Amino acid sequence: MIVYILIALVWLLVCLSADQWLDRRRLSTPLLAFTGGALASLLVVDELNTMFDAPVVEHVVEVVLALLLFVDAIEVRGGLLGDDPALTGRLLGIAFPLSLLLAFGLGLLLLPELPWAAVIVMVCIAIPTDFAHSAGILRSPHISARVRNALNVESGYNDGIVAPLFVFALSVVELHATPVEELLLEAVRQSAVAIVVGIGTGLLSGWAVRYAMRTEITSAASVRTLTVLVPLVTYTISAPLLNANGFVAAFVAGIAYRWARAGRRTLEGVPHRETLFADDLGRFASLALWFLFGGLALLVLSNEFELGLLLFAALALTLIRLVPVVLATLGTTLEVRERVQLGLLGPRGTASIVFGLLAFTAFPDDMYTQPFYAMALVVGGSIVLHTLLAPRGAPDESVRTGSPGAR
Repeated sequence: MIVYILIALVWLLVCLSADQWLDRRRLSTPLLAFTGGALASLLVVDELNTMFDAPVVEHVVEVVLALLLFVDAIEVRGGLLGDDPALTGRLLGIAFPLSLLLAFGLGLLLLPELPWAAVIVMVCIAIPTDFAHSAGILRSPHISARVRNALNVESGYNDGIVAPLFVFALSVVELHATPVEELLLEAVRQSAVAIVVGIGTGLLSGWAVRYAMRTEITSAASVRTLTVLVPLVTYTISAPLLNANGFVAAFVAGIAYRWARAGRRTLEGVPHRETLFADDLGRFASLALWFLFGGLALLVLSNEFELGLLLFAALALTLIRLVPVVLATLGTTLEVRERVQLGLLGPRGTASIVFGLLAFTAFPDDMYTQPFYAMALVVGGSIVLHTLLAPRGAPDESVRTGSPGAR
């Protein structure tokens, strides 16, 4: 275990030391981290199951997701839904729910051996987008500014939106003997408490930072650190202390913090200089997850592939997203080419890895490999489709994505 951790740290050091060189050669740092994780796991292949099932891994992954959700929420530029709220609203309010419903229906058809709640977990793993391993797509000259901005905002929000559904479905799988009605009421309570906690911590901390910066009683360095502490405090209050949904709380706190901190300059958002530490920490955590994913992929490859999951993953990366997006954008001024781009350019990455890891620890022994399969196939397929095959443009540091893992 110690050797594995040491290899991970050294490998990530190498990846980060050459990230620009890698990017120019269509090799993103997450992709190289994934490769290193696969190679390193060969040294501990017999211990992979036990290592990934350790409680400490689960807790670390939960905290990492809370941080990423918070950073995603405060990084959105423009209004609440970015610079093009009408288009983003269609993607998040119409296309995204339709994708979830379509994926659920096809999941029931292709994975008949799984209970409905487990299928929902698979859907939550497969549908949220993330540009961690394929940020170069957004620099392509073939992508219009409108499409680029919409993809940015969507990828920053959809994992936070799907988090309560994921937690509810996971609780149904884990506590299958408990009536669903009770679990649903508990999920509603947890989300309601989380929203209150997130709004409270986000507003209070945002207002406090704005006052402190205006009166010059704190430094920029302290504010950068505080930006990381807000999601950690929010998650701790909501999850361990109040038994609420910590992911929802962190996500809502990010939205509230952004509004309170920006004040009248809401459209400009939180100054980027204040989120640098959170960005860097989120990026490192994301790369560590990609390293872990390399080991997970090896674990999956050591088992036989299941045709149903393979078809489900292939459809999730293509038609399950493309059809709802095209339908949701009917009547807009988007060209057909732009609608197709919105539908096909939906990489899967960090969010899928995190949800897959959490599901692995909660699923019963007779189907614990299923979330691994779904995660490995969806993310692995996305690497091929959105990183190796998609057109890319020249590196441009001015392009920022809605996911901390892509920065």
